Amino acid sequence: METEHFVRLVRDCIRLGYRPNLWKTVKRMVILKVNKPDYSQVRTCRITSLLNAISRLVEKTAADS
Repeated sequence: METEHFVRLVRDCIRLGYRPNLWKTVKRMVILKVNKPDYSQVRTCRITSLLNAISRLVEKTAADS
């Protein structure tokens, strides 16, 4: 039952062109590459983005629609 409500919520938001701020939350993390001589250089690290779990559900629901 909750799944149906969530799918309807996502579809209605897409139809209206509305995205709650909670769904836009992303955390960025810097990951250092190993065995680099100088970590002050840009190429010695990698930035990755972590989406909120609800954002992933929204993407999946939108893709299946």
